[in-house]
Amino acid sequence: MNTHDLSTIPQYVQLLLKQRQSLRNALSQKGQQPQGRKTRDQLALQFRFRLMMRPEKNGFNVHSSTIPPAYSPCLSRSSSLKSIKINDLLLETHHRGRYITLRSITPPDRMNAIMAIMEDEEKDAIMVQLYYQEKDFERRAEDILPEGAILIVKEPYLKLMADGDYGIRVDHISDVVRLTRYDERIPSCWKQKNVEAISPSALRIEGNNCFGERRYHAAIEL
Repeated sequence: MNTHDLSTIPQYVQLLLKQRQSLRNALSQKGQQPQGRKTRDQLALQFRFRLMMRPEKNGFNVHSSTIPPAYSPCLSRSSSLKSIKINDLLLETHHRGRYITLRSITPPDRMNAIMAIMEDEEKDAIMVQLYYQEKDFERRAEDILPEGAILIVKEPYLKLMADGDYGIRVDHISDVVRLTRYDERIPSCWKQKNVEAISPSALRIEGNNCFGERRYHAAIEL
């Protein structure tokens, strides 16, 4: 990996100073409830607009991320944790002993993390960032976090992001449990109607289509 000294370039110095101030602001709010959160529709619209305005991948872009202090993954089964909702999350806090169930309401974006806007059962929404996932050439973001995907995030960590919005950051792969369409842990309001009526032959066709498109994880998760 090549490295470059950017300390003499004013715009990068200003960017670093701004990020440092954002980090200080976030730490000063540790343990507090977020104020002025955007609505579900505002977050989804803003996210979709940003996806539309993204420059082509062959352009030059600078992606930055603040690495949080090291923390251990959740070592408990989700069944032994207690549910929590977005509205009860506290800033810069690892909610030990808790889990949150979320459903993606936007397509994903990939930068340093795979990101999407996700909602809980109360229709509150928040950005979710999944770090340390497979690279794009190994598995597409659309296969990791497709629109409509339902996840359990164990011991969620709420942070103030660089842009001033709030987000759940996940650094440990084992802290995410992906629920298939048949999982009993899916909230009743999100269960697909007539899911029991899907025939084995229809599943086989769907699985073969996924395999033919080299979407192997999707085929396994049917």
